[in-house]
Amino acid sequence: MAKQKTIPQLEAEKAENERKFSQLQHKKQQLENRITYYEKGDRHKRAQHIHIKYDGLGFIPLNELMKKETA
Repeated sequence: MAKQKTIPQLEAEKAENERKFSQLQHKKQQLENRITYYEKGDRHKRAQHIHIKYDGLGFIPLNELMKKETA
């Protein structure tokens, strides 16, 4: 007959199985992402996206900046 496990042993086994499940879900997501990457055309693979963020300050004259640095 199989030896019965105690509650702490079962909880440890459950935690280990949940960790493995989480890892497998992550691996599945990586593989799905890889599939979509390879199915897309070459045009989409290495697209360079340049994002310019406008800080809302607008144009500040250079001489104004120099005055603040020397002050």
